Amino acid sequence: HQVEAIYLLNNGGISAALRGDLLLIDQLEVHDFDGNIGVAAALNFGMQLAEKTKANFVVTFDQDSAPQIDHVKSLVGVWYTLDSKKAPAVKIGAIGPMFYDGRGGLHEYGFLFSKGLWVSKHYSSGNEVIVEADILITSGMLVPLSVWQEGMLFNDQLFIDLVDTDWCLRAKAKGYTNFGCFSVRMKHDMSDAHPIRMFGISVLRYGYLRRYYYFRNCVYLLPKEFVPLAYKIRLFVTLLVMLLTALMIDEYKIKSFQFIVKGVCDGFSGKLGRFQED
Repeated sequence: HQVEAIYLLNNGGISAALRGDLLLIDQLEVHDFDGNIGVAAALNFGMQLAEKTKANFVVTFDQDSAPQIDHVKSLVGVWYTLDSKKAPAVKIGAIGPMFYDGRGGLHEYGFLFSKGLWVSKHYSSGNEVIVEADILITSGMLVPLSVWQEGMLFNDQLFIDLVDTDWCLRAKAKGYTNFGCFSVRMKHDMSDAHPIRMFGISVLRYGYLRRYYYFRNCVYLLPKEFVPLAYKIRLFVTLLVMLLTALMIDEYKIKSFQFIVKGVCDGFSGKLGRFQED
């Protein structure tokens, strides 16, 4: 009731029974791909579909996200409020919800914002509704279609992982401002298993293939001019922490290490796209 169309972009995994149930939903279209084309390519395809319907906004979701019932309506309302207060001085790129992982206890994730060489996390103080944010996750994110039409496509060479980081930092470099919305909360699984606490921080657990993509894409992004120095430092430190913790918590530790090394090598050599066995 909040949208004109719903596009389910099938990168694999929809059974015949589920497909039958989905097709009973009004406004929903299922679009199949020839195999898994990756998150970014699927998002760009969805944007093209939205362009044909002459939509003003697109909200993107992963399959495991659980938005509130008024998610879209609320974010659109926030966008118009921001636009009336800040335009034309501020070009709004995207608006995203405050998200949390409820597995193994409540893990809330703040909005990232850099100042100088430091990246801070903004959490709701109780009276803040909106805050500037450098990076949003694509799941639950509201994007004016005009921003995508102005050349802000998702980088399909990344395939998966850091697609949102890449997009948001490129948008910032082009003069857009992204915003996080504390009043819209969304449950979203941030990793393959629930986060665990180590060394006083929440550590995300992934399979070895996701380790490959994360390390490869990090190495690819590190030298890019649109990545501020504060985020270069943060990405580098994150890689060190993930390397250490992966060797401690991953189910297949040796394979994870092998895929991490391959990801680093492919990132340096510029070998991107979908992972291919040698």
